[in-house]
Amino acid sequence: MINPPAQAKLGEVAFVFQQPTLLPWRSAIDNVLLPLQLRPDSSCADDTKSRAKNELLAMELREDSLLLYPRQLSGGMRMRVSLARALVTRPSVLLLDEPFAALDDMLRVTLGELLLRRWAERPFTTVLVTHNIGEAAMLSHQVLVMQTGKVIKRFDNPLPWPRDEIVRTSPEFGVFYRAVSDSLYGEKH
Repeated sequence: MINPPAQAKLGEVAFVFQQPTLLPWRSAIDNVLLPLQLRPDSSCADDTKSRAKNELLAMELREDSLLLYPRQLSGGMRMRVSLARALVTRPSVLLLDEPFAALDDMLRVTLGELLLRRWAERPFTTVLVTHNIGEAAMLSHQVLVMQTGKVIKRFDNPLPWPRDEIVRTSPEFGVFYRAVSDSLYGEKH
């Protein structure tokens, strides 16, 4: 008898899209509560609400914004809610599809640093799809460069941990950025 493939348990895999995809009729905290409420082993309401609130605060969403609806939140605030919703289940795997693409550079850096902080507190495997070389360099252990649907180059990221603004402005960052860029565009771009 062949055993069927193991299925991931609810909450083991989480994802964040390029657009926050929040439910417009639910407040920020209620959007984050949703995956906890959908779990069959859902614990008491007070515990789940506390987890949701703590995840939002860890994403540095102001406490006075927890009851606001998505239409009342800025793009960056909506992305914080989306990240909190993905992380509240404490997933083993987090899939990120260009989550910061629509944000300005300063907010991209801030949210990337928050994501790194959450990872340091409770590590999880992440697959990040991005077109931003700097973001890939700051957030990864490995970078896979793809063209026409195929991996053309794999890099082990040599940058030290923890990653912060000092790493971002280091000569090593520049060297790694250039190597990834050259693999994308060729040595003479």
